[in-house]
This record gives sequence, C-alpha cells and structure tokens, in this order.
Amino acid sequence: MKTTFGIFRAAAVLFVVTAAPASAQNNFVANGNFDTDVSGWIISASNEVTIAFDGAVGNTSPGSIRITNISPGASNGAGVVQCLGPVTAGKLYNWGGRVFFPGGQNRTGNLQIGLRWHPGPGCTGVPIDQPRLQTNSFDAWDLKAANNQPAPAGSVSVSFVAFPSKVEAGGALLGYFDSLFFRQSDGLIPPCVADAITLCLNNNRFSVTATWRTAQGAGAGTAVPLTTDTGSFWFFSSNNLEGIFKLVNGCAFNSFYWFFGGGLTNVEVILRVFDRQTGTAKVYVNPFNTAFLPVQDTAGFPCP
Repeated sequence: MKTTFGIFRAAAVLFVVTAAPASAQNNFVANGNFDTDVSGWIISASNEVTIAFDGAVGNTSPGSIRITNISPGASNGAGVVQCLGPVTAGKLYNWGGRVFFPGGQNRTGNLQIGLRWHPGPGCTGVPIDQPRLQTNSFDAWDLKAANNQPAPAGSVSVSFVAFPSKVEAGGALLGYFDSLFFRQSDGLIPPCVADAITLCLNNNRFSVTATWRTAQGAGAGTAVPLTTDTGSFWFFSSNNLEGIFKLVNGCAFNSFYWFFGGGLTNVEVILRVFDRQTGTAKVYVNPFNTAFLPVQDTAGFPCP
C-alpha cells in the first residue's frame, strides 16, 4: 500500500488552530476535535485529497473533518498530517481517535490514523516507524486507541496522520475523523527545554518551534533567543533571519498571554506554540509562495 504524504500543502492563508487545554487530558494535537473548522492540518498533494469541516457529524461533540481520497492510482492512502513536535525515545505515549466510515461507497478500503516517529527535529528525516490503527466497520463511530506505546529508539519528533486508504484506482473514498489525541501516558506535560530548534519564552512557560518547506526541501528552523520573551528563527543561513516572535503577559489587560510574530519570508512556515502550563497548543501556518502575514493573537493562551 502506498501512503502519499510526500508533498504537503497548506489549505489556506495564514491560519491558527488551538488544541484543548489541560482539562482535556493534555492533548498535544492542535484542533483534534474539529469543533469549528479543519485548519492547522496539512494535506497531501492537492490532486489526491480534499478536506472539509462537517458540523453535523462528530463524536464526541458536533464537528469533524471529512477527508476524501481522490487519488487516481490504486492502493493509495491520502489525507492529512500534523507535526506534534519533540518526543523522548523510550517514553510511553497514548494516542488514537474516532473514525466514521460511511458504507455504500463506490470504492473499497479502510480508514486509518497513525503516527510517524521521526529521527530528526521538526518531523524531519525518514520515519523510523509508522504504526497505524484502522477500521473496516461501517456507519458507526469507532474509537481506535493505542496506550503505553514507547517512542522507538532514535525518535526525536512525531507527526500524526489520518487518511482513507483506497483500494481501486480512480473514484473517491471518504471518511470522517474526530477526537484525535496524542499525549504522554503519565498525563504530564514535559517542561520546555531550549535547544537548537526550540525557543522557551516568558519564563519558559511557552515553547515555540518552526518548520519550513519549499519546492526543493524542508527542515526545522534554527532558534535564536533574543530576550526572555522574544526570539527569532533562521532557515537557510544564520545571517538571514526569517522572522521575529514574542510571547508577552497580557493577563492584566484581558486575561490572556499574547503571541505576536512578523515574518520576512514567503516560504511555507509552520509555527507551533505550546503552553506548558495549561496544555494549550496552537499552530500558525503560512502557505508556500505567500508573503508572511503578521500574527497578532491577543486571545490565544488563557491566564494564569
């Protein structure tokens, strides 16, 4: 079976998506519940998959992502992916989600969710392992979950995938996905550790990472800390900064921490901000060949 996630494309202009807070079991997946939209997820090549928000179909709450595999070839899996960031080899993780496979379609196959354990930062490098959970059940929400799964030796980062796997060439196969999750089995949120690709901002409460993609390649941005609240990234040369970003305490004004960013690039950029205190994850995406739009998110990360 061929799973086609080789070329990712952002679905819209700069957008933002939020994960559930700590009360929802410290979910590291941003917008895994699809309560209002499907932003934050990257699709495979545009001629192989379409995605849409469906407000009428969801479990456990209204709203889900509808993924349609329209790959022209046979035995293809095509869908969406999200880089969840760093992991620790050997540590135990729980992951899974709910899938709904409508019966009576003109193509056969199954629905799958899975992980990609990467040897490089920012979900780079050929995956070490790609575990999958699948359903062949029709017309009912099916909860698929894997508990206490250790990150394989050599794992540095992980991405989450969801897709319909179609057997026959041509035509279309669709499925619905909801309540996608990934977290440490102990339920804890690891502290922010500043390294070559990670900014730890505002008293180390927030971690910020960036990945980039062009027609020629992809990689993780190199972090450049500037102050306790502000940092930058470079992609291609240390002499060429690609943007500047800050996280400031606005709690006295509107009970939120504020994230601001300015980009100096038109390549695809995926910024991931993770509040290590509340478990709130947000993803900011700038599509390829698009001028980076300013980020002024003053209501994204609740206090205290």
